[in-house]
Amino acid sequence: PPPPPPAKKEKKPLHYEAIFRSACTLLLDVASSEHSFLTSFFGDADSFDHVFGKSIFFAMENLEQHLVTSWDAVGCLLLVHVNTAQRDAMAARPVPLLANFFARVQVLVWSRFKAIMEAHVQSVSAFMPSGKAPETAPHYVARRYAELVASLRSLKVASVEPMLGSILRVLWTEVEKLLSERLARQHPTLKHQAALLINNYDLVVHTLAERGARGEESTHFEQLLDQVKTVFVEEQLLADNGKMISFVKQAEPLLVPGAPPEDAASGYVMEVADERAEIADVERKRMPHELEVGDVAGDSAADSSECLVHPDKMAALNLMAGDTVRLKGRRSRETICLVRDDASVPADAVWVAAQARSNLHVNVGDRVKLYGCDSVGEGAKVTLQPLSDAMAGLSADELHDQVLAPHFAPEGEEAAPYRPVHEGDRIRVRHGAQVVEVLVVATEPERRCVVAPSTELEVLDEPLDRAELDAEEDEGGYDDIGGVDKQLTKIRELVELPMRHPKVFTSVGVMPPRGVLIHGPPGCGKTMIA
Repeated sequence: PPPPPPAKKEKKPLHYEAIFRSACTLLLDVASSEHSFLTSFFGDADSFDHVFGKSIFFAMENLEQHLVTSWDAVGCLLLVHVNTAQRDAMAARPVPLLANFFARVQVLVWSRFKAIMEAHVQSVSAFMPSGKAPETAPHYVARRYAELVASLRSLKVASVEPMLGSILRVLWTEVEKLLSERLARQHPTLKHQAALLINNYDLVVHTLAERGARGEESTHFEQLLDQVKTVFVEEQLLADNGKMISFVKQAEPLLVPGAPPEDAASGYVMEVADERAEIADVERKRMPHELEVGDVAGDSAADSSECLVHPDKMAALNLMAGDTVRLKGRRSRETICLVRDDASVPADAVWVAAQARSNLHVNVGDRVKLYGCDSVGEGAKVTLQPLSDAMAGLSADELHDQVLAPHFAPEGEEAAPYRPVHEGDRIRVRHGAQVVEVLVVATEPERRCVVAPSTELEVLDEPLDRAELDAEEDEGGYDDIGGVDKQLTKIRELVELPMRHPKVFTSVGVMPPRGVLIHGPPGCGKTMIA
């Protein structure tokens, strides 16, 4: 069709997308009316296909010639948007020939768009900066990336949104690698590296915000910006407070067992020497079975027959989920558990319930040894003895029928858990609002076994006195003290940390405390802590 009068008068060049929209609109209107006339006049659609087939063929050929030479990703996505609108308008008009035309246009244009975006990705991936360290000002690649994404996002083509998001995620990954791995590393100091990343990430975030194109990309780069800002601030403070910051970084993970390491910006490698981490890494390689104890979320009656380990550590130890493992704690204390994989567990840790830690005589932050235990078989008989203050007001027979038997072999369709037990372990089972606690007195076979549905459970009538049992085992730990979390944290810092890790103090010239005075009103737990 001829260009609109204003454009013709002002002699402004028309983009192909505008011409395509005008041509498709005209084709849709004329073809719809002619299809109705020819169909009603001749009684079939063959005459319409014969008349308009060449016109549609010419339009398709013209589009293909344009796409072959086009490298305009925004123009292609705009064509998709225009074609989608034409297809929606076509849905109410029964013209099969036009429906096939618009469907083929969609395939051709989207294929070309993907090819252009793949070329962008390959271009960024192959970009190698010169050997000279660049300025910390925003790089032109970051600016072009932000403008391209803002333009694509502003079109809001709902029909291809999931596929577009996937393509843009690949592109932002390559841009991020270019900035953090190839450009930032050309600077010799962490401060300058962080400054370059801050300027580039900030440019991307603000460009997307100004264009109203907030989405996955803006959220991702905002997170990276926050992380690198933290690194930059720390580098600024290191000049005057280097030793203090180094001390805090080394001591903090020791005070909070199982805490994850501080995240750096994605792809941004902080090359800071950490002697303690290197020593720990060597020890982990030398003793792969030795793991740090962590806490399983739950109450005091959480299942003590299971432990959680990171999937990578399980693979390194040749273990599979559901295998029986042997945990060895202090004073040659042992217990057995079913191991489960959990990606949230640190790679050098094992999470066990409070009762299992009590059986091993260890606390959170201590280290235990974990081994596979394939030799454990189903038990013929397990003898249990309740503790007098944890029977929930039930007799031995009632404990067997109402608490212990359902715990080890539930009735109905629920599968038997096949819980492993070890002689000398205490087992806690919740019964309503109360907790029942029993001691594993003996097993057949000896020492340890797996409780199967066929295993006989014997509950002794005479209960045990907890005070006498604790005195025999000399048991006690932080898990037995409640309501004093802040005080226990200070005890760990002032007492345990200097004893377990004296080098942390001496490396920064700080003398560890020689003693501690615990004070407070009667009954607050001073003696128990000591």
